[in-house]
Amino acid sequence: MSPIFGGLRFVMNWTNTPGDLDLYLHFPPSVPVPYPWLDYLKVNQGNCCVPPLAIRDADMTQGWGPETISIHQFYPGTYGIYARKYPGQAGYLTSSAAQVVAYLGGYVTNGLSTQILPYGSVHVPNSGTNDWWHVCDIDGATTNITWVNQLMPSAPGGLAAQSQAQPPPAAGQKNYPQPKDSYPANVDYEWTFGDGS
Repeated sequence: MSPIFGGLRFVMNWTNTPGDLDLYLHFPPSVPVPYPWLDYLKVNQGNCCVPPLAIRDADMTQGWGPETISIHQFYPGTYGIYARKYPGQAGYLTSSAAQVVAYLGGYVTNGLSTQILPYGSVHVPNSGTNDWWHVCDIDGATTNITWVNQLMPSAPGGLAAQSQAQPPPAAGQKNYPQPKDSYPANVDYEWTFGDGS
């Protein structure tokens, strides 16, 4: 990831139990896309140059993260950040020690910047057995973050049984990517946020 960034970036890290957590972004209705979610499927990972003007990086399935969602430009309305424990993983979401940190790029306040500054963070609640976590909401008009930090018993509205219900394919597209279990898990990433860490 480049340290030169404009917008908001959400980074989730966790332990290795459970090993597979997923970070999601829900778009407001004003975003001109047919499927209002960023998720782990390659077809739904977004684009930073055309709508939705947001992108999700690699899917980490062996623990520790990071998984990152970057919103480069905002549309009016409320965006939502969610996380979930991928089905079939041992342990509870609450035992993951997951943390989501929001980083602010210069574009939101004064143009592109070589510094990405922490803008707030939240840890997953430490009790409960639900597999979904509503992390926060973002106001697209102001970029203000409301930290919700609540566990949920099921997927948020419009995101039913992700592994079975997928959005319709784009024109000319024949098949969706295979379920995440078929992607290689041996990918290494080096992060540079420009702050020496």
